[in-house]
Amino acid sequence: MKLNQVRSGKQYEIYTKLIFESFLSRSPEVENIAHDVKLLGRSGVRHQIDVYFEQIIKGERKKFAVECKNLGRDVELGMMRDFYAAIEDIGDLTGIFISKTGYQMGAANYGDNKDIRRMELRAPKLCDWEGRLKNVTVEILITEPTNIQRNVSFDNDWLIENFNRLREQLEKYKGVISIDGLNEQLSICDRSGGKIKSFLDMDNEIRLVSRDDGSYTHEFLFDDGYLYHSDMGWLKVHCVGYKFDWLTTHVETVSISADDVVDAVLKDISSNEIEFIRFEPRLS
Repeated sequence: MKLNQVRSGKQYEIYTKLIFESFLSRSPEVENIAHDVKLLGRSGVRHQIDVYFEQIIKGERKKFAVECKNLGRDVELGMMRDFYAAIEDIGDLTGIFISKTGYQMGAANYGDNKDIRRMELRAPKLCDWEGRLKNVTVEILITEPTNIQRNVSFDNDWLIENFNRLREQLEKYKGVISIDGLNEQLSICDRSGGKIKSFLDMDNEIRLVSRDDGSYTHEFLFDDGYLYHSDMGWLKVHCVGYKFDWLTTHVETVSISADDVVDAVLKDISSNEIEFIRFEPRLS
């Protein structure tokens, strides 16, 4: 449930408890966090505490009582005074007051004087983002090679050495060696027939390097590479040359606003520290 969907005081208390539970879970020394706890005061009166937890700080167990107010107005002096009276009667408690709106001056002054930690758990305000990055715009450029031309250069010394064997086929094809096939089917192999690179591999490799728009060339050199021809068998390859254009084919802008991911803020009034809450607690 989002904070702006929280209506009742009880829902706000549970929401606060779950937020504290999430933050305090980072510390292994937090125990016994609970909602709607009744604690006995020295007067014999049981006091209702909205959220209660304990924490080991420097080897000493500290107990905390949290008062939550989901009001359409600022917290009044009487509310702060009543909370202080309760934690004083119980004793050995540190008070934390949580408000969805704010505090009247009298309540603020009284709480500060009694060392009650004042906090706000509310929707984000514009001032919360001062000095912080709120909006991010991501420009996605889709670039790719186009007009790809491939040229296979055979090893001239090898062709000369094997000319007599290949003479009939070369005359048949009038000196033009043509090999047909899909780029994933045609491969440069070693002399034992083991694959070195397919043409698909080479196509993909030229895509790995981001480039500015323009025309480019690239060569794949082979010391011991062969390409198979159905009539002539294995032919030794010197290199496979590429000529291609690199173009930006698509530009997409994605905007991300913190308003879309931040549900609420938990602000410590005395220190001005802010925790941005990026999840929706499940209220039972």
